[in-house]
Amino acid sequence: MERFRTKNIVITSAGSGFGRGLALFFAKLGWNVAASDIDMNRAAETARLVNEAGGCGLAYRCDVTKPGEIRSLADSVMEKWGSLDIIVNNAGVPVIGFMEKVRVEDWKFEIEIMLMSVIYGQNSGHIGNDGTR
Repeated sequence: MERFRTKNIVITSAGSGFGRGLALFFAKLGWNVAASDIDMNRAAETARLVNEAGGCGLAYRCDVTKPGEIRSLADSVMEKWGSLDIIVNNAGVPVIGFMEKVRVEDWKFEIEIMLMSVIYGQNSGHIGNDGTR
């Protein structure tokens, strides 16, 4: 982790579960953690926990199915901290049931979150193998 100069990270769906766990892991390393979630209250709770754990936490509301919100999230973090080292596209939802019984709308929602949100997030930058953009 020493190769990252500024130690700024954005984690989507950080309001609970694995995303919150990642946020707290990086907080304990002293990183700046931008916790985003579609539920602002959950994002704020994670940011509070990040601050208590030794990091610098910020909360952002972000719907990862909307490219403009992902861009706004990245822009806000860049404006606040001046750089961004890592984006963890953690948001995800399961589609449960027999394939032929799952509604098409549910499949579209799954694809929007599990695939398209990652594609939208890639427009915010690239991190090379040596840590450069």
